[in-house]
Amino acid sequence: PVMFSTVLGSGASGEAWLSTNRKYVIKICMNEDNAKREARFLLDCRKLGLAVATFHGLYSDGWRTGIVTSYAGSSIGRLPDAPLHQRQQLLTALSNLHQHNIHHHDIRSANVMVDDHGAVKLIDFDQAK
Repeated sequence: PVMFSTVLGSGASGEAWLSTNRKYVIKICMNEDNAKREARFLLDCRKLGLAVATFHGLYSDGWRTGIVTSYAGSSIGRLPDAPLHQRQQLLTALSNLHQHNIHHHDIRSANVMVDDHGAVKLIDFDQAK
């Protein structure tokens, strides 16, 4: 079993928690339908090889629904201050999404993660279309 003990952030769509082993994140969603919709976006993006957090499944306790993904790293920080290669990765990721007619609609530093190897990953697809 994986324990989630650290709040990473919260917003209008839910609250994200980091596992104690720092491998997984669960986003507890306010609405089950929205969680399922976001999970489908993550699956579609992953099948297309796009730079997003790896989806591991949905969790429900009968009252709340959570989206479990791999921990994608920490926030890129202020986008203008990010290293050039990370800004280029972000532009490539967005271009790839748009080529597949996927639009994130909530790009901000809190939703752009950088992993331990410097790779950029997008998270939080609850506003995607």
